[in-house]
Amino acid sequence: MRSIGLDLRRWVDAGLLRTWAARPTAYGLETHLAVVSGLLDEHRPEVVVVDGTASLQQGPTQAEVTSMLARKFHLFKTRGITSMATIVTEQDDETAMGVSSRADTWLLLRNVESNGERNRLLFVLKSRGTAHSNQVREFVLTSDGVQLIDVYVGPEGMLTGSARLTQEISERDARLRRQADVQRRERELRAKIDALHEEIACDEAELEEIANRQQRLAADADDAQRAIGAQRWVDPGQDDDEKQP
Repeated sequence: MRSIGLDLRRWVDAGLLRTWAARPTAYGLETHLAVVSGLLDEHRPEVVVVDGTASLQQGPTQAEVTSMLARKFHLFKTRGITSMATIVTEQDDETAMGVSSRADTWLLLRNVESNGERNRLLFVLKSRGTAHSNQVREFVLTSDGVQLIDVYVGPEGMLTGSARLTQEISERDARLRRQADVQRRERELRAKIDALHEEIACDEAELEEIANRQQRLAADADDAQRAIGAQRWVDPGQDDDEKQP
């Protein structure tokens, strides 16, 4: 367990974790159930993990194994113990070992092989009384423990492992190219807007210069008119052909 980042030694030393292991062929089903009942009386646990349940099928019939497992899980529930069981099976549905109806939550782990590699997937087949996702997740075992990773679901189907990484890199590059195109187009439009603003400013300056020129021409014309009138001895308000007395 330490190899995947789970150090259980402190819980063992504190007396909070007890491990009991026995070969499936060491006991009969009834003896196995009696031993488990004795361990429950001795330790009074709050949580029980039953590993390797499918190995009990070596020898007895399916009906006998199913009956024993049903009695075991019933024993856990009547004592208020939260239980977790692992079953290795080739079946993908929740009828494995015939005890699925007694499970509140059923998780399916599956290995898939593609592109020369095996990847691990996790499904939530059911979780009684609680909302849960219907999407598959990829999980990896790292030195920091188990990590869940979102799989890629696209037009070409579901991708995991290196295929998912390759697709993510391709999408990231495409996204960066789109961002670069958008930024380039934005710079071009801003440059056009700045050029239009400059052109508008030039036109406004030219209009102002034309207005000032017209004002100057009108003022010069008035000055010239007054100068001519003074030269001809014309009183203000009189026509040019009226002469002074």
